Amino acid sequence: MADIDKRLHYFNGQFLQDVDFNAEQAYHLDRERRHNRVMHTYGIAEGLTVTAPAGATSVSVSPGTALDGLGQLVVLTQGDSRTLQLNQQAFLSKTVLVVISYAEATSDPASVGGSGNTRWQERPNVQLVIDDANAPPVDMYLRLARLTINNAGATTATADLTPRVSAGVKLGTDVPIQTLRLSNPNLASALWPVFTAGAANRADLTGNLNVSGTANVAGATALAGGLSVTGGATIAGAANLQGGAVVTGNASVSGTANLTGGANVGGVANLNGGALVTGALNVIGNATVSGVANLQSGTVITGAASVSTNLTVGGNATITGPVNGRVIAADGTKLDSHVAIVAGNPHGTLAAQLTDYDYGKRSTVGATFTSSDADGATRTLNVGFQPRFLWFTAGSNVYASGGYYSGGPFSGFADFRGGNLQSGMYFVTYRLGSAPYSSLFAQTIQGALLNHYFYDFTLSPNQNLNLFVTITSVTSTGFVLTLNRSTSSGYNPPPSGFFLSLTMVCVG
Repeated sequence: MADIDKRLHYFNGQFLQDVDFNAEQAYHLDRERRHNRVMHTYGIAEGLTVTAPAGATSVSVSPGTALDGLGQLVVLTQGDSRTLQLNQQAFLSKTVLVVISYAEATSDPASVGGSGNTRWQERPNVQLVIDDANAPPVDMYLRLARLTINNAGATTATADLTPRVSAGVKLGTDVPIQTLRLSNPNLASALWPVFTAGAANRADLTGNLNVSGTANVAGATALAGGLSVTGGATIAGAANLQGGAVVTGNASVSGTANLTGGANVGGVANLNGGALVTGALNVIGNATVSGVANLQSGTVITGAASVSTNLTVGGNATITGPVNGRVIAADGTKLDSHVAIVAGNPHGTLAAQLTDYDYGKRSTVGATFTSSDADGATRTLNVGFQPRFLWFTAGSNVYASGGYYSGGPFSGFADFRGGNLQSGMYFVTYRLGSAPYSSLFAQTIQGALLNHYFYDFTLSPNQNLNLFVTITSVTSTGFVLTLNRSTSSGYNPPPSGFFLSLTMVCVG
C-alpha cells in the first residue's frame, strides 16, 4: 500500500472532480488503517460465532467484527450471517478451517449521469480452507474455527475454537498499569488472577502461578497461592511458598526455601541453602541438599537423596531411593529405602530405628509350580510392602519319570537394593541307560532362584527339559515369580511331571 501524505484543501469556487473525492476517501482510509495496524493486533473483536455441532453437514457464522493484518475492519453485518456446506468433494475426510477475510466490490449502478456504480460495498469473504502448510496467511484470513469432516461430508465433533485469536492493543515499552486482571471467558470474573504492585519493587499475584518454561527469580519469592512450573524453577533468593508448589522440572533454591504447603518436584530438587519444609515435600526425582535441610512434616522422595551437609527429618519421611550423605533422623522417621552409601549411622542414635529399618517389615510367603503350569506361568506374592531382600530358606525340587524321582532341597536369595540380584541352586540330571538316573549334582546359578536341567540320552534324538524360576517384577506390595519351561520337541514321556515348592522370608 502506497503512503499517502496529502489531503484535500478546500476553497470557494473550487471545481472538484471524481479523483478529488476518491483522494479524500483514500486519505482517511489510510489513516484509519494505519492506526489499526500499528496500535492494535489482528483478530476477532466481537461476534463471528461459529455453529457446527457433531454430525453437522453445514456450518454457520454469525455477524461480527474483526481486524486483519493491514488494519482493515472486517465487518459481517446483521442480516448477512453465512452458511457453508461441508459435503464438498475437496473437503471430505479432511481437517478444514473456517476463515473470514476483507473484500470489497462496487455496487449500486448510477441512475443518471453515467454508467458506473455509485458505491463501494465492503462484504467479507467467509470460506473453508484445508488446514495444512498451504493454508493462507493467518493475519489476512482470520481463523474462526477448525472442523474435522468425515468421508460423508459431516463433522466428527463440535467445532474447535482454539484457532480463534482476539484483537487487542499493542502496548508501549513503559506503560503504568495500576491493576492487571487476566480474563478468561470460561471462568467467572471473580476467579480471574490479578497482578498489583503490593510494595516497593514487588509484584503481588492474587491467584496461582503456572510457568510452562523456566522460572528464574533473583530475589525473594512469596506466593500465597500455588506455584506450578513445568520447566525448572531457579530462585536465587528466599522462596516462601505458602500454597502448593508444583515443579515438573528441576527446583534449585540457593537461598532459604520455606514451604508451608505441599511442594511437588518432578525433577531434581537442589536445596543449596537452608530448606525448611513445614508441609509435605514430594520429590519424584532426586533431592540434592548442599546446606541443611529440615523436613518437619511428611516428606516423600522417590529418587535418591544426596546430602552434602545434614538432612534432618523431624516428621514422617519416606525416601524410597538411596541416601548418599549423613542423615540425622528423629524418632518416628521411616527411611524405607536401602541406604547404599551413608557416612555415619543411617539410623541416627535411636535403637527403635534399627528395628524398623532392618527387620520391622518382614513376611513369610510360599509358592508352588507343577507340571500343569505352562511356560511363562506366574505367581503374584503380596507381602504388604516393597521387599528389599528375600531369603529362600526352604524348597523342594522333584522331577518324576517312569516311577523314578530326582531333585532335592534348595535355597537362595534375591537382593533388590542395588538392582534385582538373584542367586539359587542349579540341578543337572542325566539319564544314560537302563538305570533311571546315572548322575545328579548341584551348583550355584546367578540370575534365577532355581534351575533344573534334565537330559534323557535313552531317547533318539536325545531329549531334555529345562526349568527355571525367576523374580520378574517387584511392586510396592510384593513381587512376581515366573516359571520358564522349555523342552525338546514332543518330549513328554508319561508318566512324568515336576513339583517345585518355594518358601521365602521377605524383609522390607
